[in-house]
Amino acid sequence: MSTKFLFQSREYTAEIQDTGEKNRRVKKKKRIVFFARLFTFLAGVAVFYFFGFQTLSFSAALLLLITFLRLVAIDAHLKAELMYLQNKMHFFELQTADVETVIRDGNTDQEKPLNSDHHFSADLGITGNNSIYNFLNRCGLETGQKTLIRLLTSLETQPEKIRERQVQVDFLRDRAAFQAHYYALAKQVNLTQEGEKKFTKFAQSDFRVPGYFLPVFMLFSLLSLSVIVLVAFDMISVQFVIYQFIAGWLIAAVLKRKTSPVLDDVEAFADSLSPLQKLFGAAAELKLPAGFANAEALTNTNAFKSFLSLGAMVAQRANLFVNAVLTGFFIWDLYLAHKASIAGKNNAALLAQQLKALAKLDALNSLSAFAGRYSQLPFPQFTNHDFEIENMIHPFILDENPVANSFSIKGKEQISIITGANMAGKSTFLRAVGVNIILASAGAPVLAAKMHYKPRLLFTSMRSGDDLFSGKSLFFAELKRLQTLMQQAEQGDEYFILLDEILKGTNSVDKARGSKAFIQKLLKFKVYGIIATHDLSLCKLQEEFPQQVKNNSFEVEINDTDLNFDYRLKQGICQNMNASVLLKRMGLTD
Repeated sequence: MSTKFLFQSREYTAEIQDTGEKNRRVKKKKRIVFFARLFTFLAGVAVFYFFGFQTLSFSAALLLLITFLRLVAIDAHLKAELMYLQNKMHFFELQTADVETVIRDGNTDQEKPLNSDHHFSADLGITGNNSIYNFLNRCGLETGQKTLIRLLTSLETQPEKIRERQVQVDFLRDRAAFQAHYYALAKQVNLTQEGEKKFTKFAQSDFRVPGYFLPVFMLFSLLSLSVIVLVAFDMISVQFVIYQFIAGWLIAAVLKRKTSPVLDDVEAFADSLSPLQKLFGAAAELKLPAGFANAEALTNTNAFKSFLSLGAMVAQRANLFVNAVLTGFFIWDLYLAHKASIAGKNNAALLAQQLKALAKLDALNSLSAFAGRYSQLPFPQFTNHDFEIENMIHPFILDENPVANSFSIKGKEQISIITGANMAGKSTFLRAVGVNIILASAGAPVLAAKMHYKPRLLFTSMRSGDDLFSGKSLFFAELKRLQTLMQQAEQGDEYFILLDEILKGTNSVDKARGSKAFIQKLLKFKVYGIIATHDLSLCKLQEEFPQQVKNNSFEVEINDTDLNFDYRLKQGICQNMNASVLLKRMGLTD
């Protein structure tokens, strides 16, 4: 059966063209503002150079300063808009790129592989380079990426929770404009997980800045304005402006030990506040259903407004010229510290909820982008016991005209023993089953025509290897992993297993005897799944346990030294092996 109907990408051509045109217009505006800023700055210098420190000079300089600050604000806005458009373009490019390009792009922003002791992540390539995470990741927030990782690696087994995720992903599935909008805004936040911790810690701290900060700020600012006005009307010497400027910096330096503990933390996330506010706005405009990723918290932005204005003011400190003026004439840090202390005291609980809600929505947005890119993929349905999947493939071979396979474990069946020649498709098949189970658990559609299953825990053993540092051999490492499975099974946990060539680190006689005994013991527990092997003797277990064990295979057609694979799963035992043929083809034997 053809599988092409499963993999229909969206057409984003119009969106890409529109975003590209907007990007060019903003770049043009930004160049104009840059030269306007430069002209304004040079004009201010020229005023004092040609006319000296006179009343007219200070009046003109004040006007130019106001103009310069306005241009700085416009430039910051254009910079943010340009970054937004570039991020949006990147989203559309990922949605239209081939799978290999998407994964390669993801490798530059990779999530490290989980510990090899994880029940399935390492075997199935869920994290790390060339991983399922990279394939799915459309998260803009680092905290969203961590949430997506948890969705993929902490297998959910409660149908009602999976169904809730399905509803949420399906709600966003056909909203490509929102997906791109949210991704582009989230990319601008630049709030790391450590930054979020500082943000939350700051919001929850009981700051106590000295009560005299605000009165000193107000009195000194009033004095500075008075001095400037008096100089402008030539009522006092211009030197008083310089004295006032120096006094402001001296006071700021003396009080720095009291202002820094507050402002240093704010500075760490100040640039993220405005983009975060836009994320709240995006969520509110979408009118998310009640209960969706804690949508109620996202729509309440009142608590965030005080932080938003604070962040904008703190961000101005990064501009040396602006910071010099604000500190010298207004001791600006005193006001900022006072404002930060009030904001930090009032908004702790809600801010923590909002940041978590944004991260969850970010992860769901990634799954929705996947669902939108392959718009006809179905969500899995739940059963009380059976596992059935039709026309299933692995996502990494989407662009290769893949062969789809169907598989089921029904009734009293527990274990399918799959035999087959080398390179016939056994390992890819096992990984395809595992990845689709993980997609189903996360609440995403599956890469299949249909999937009915009972959510169970997942356990794999496919890539065990030597550990030179601990002195563990391949065989011992695999035994430890199988021991973990058996212990969990003995405790009554229900597992779906994917085991590839168990006990491969020992001799063939021991391997056959041990593998058979291991499978016989597994059949006593609530363990279901697939065991791939080259050992045809294990297929005899079907004769001993006809209701619990079944045989499947991948075949190869051998014609002298020519090998033809059809990569289709069949019933029964493999009839052809190809190791000797491969050795001969490669010139390793006569």
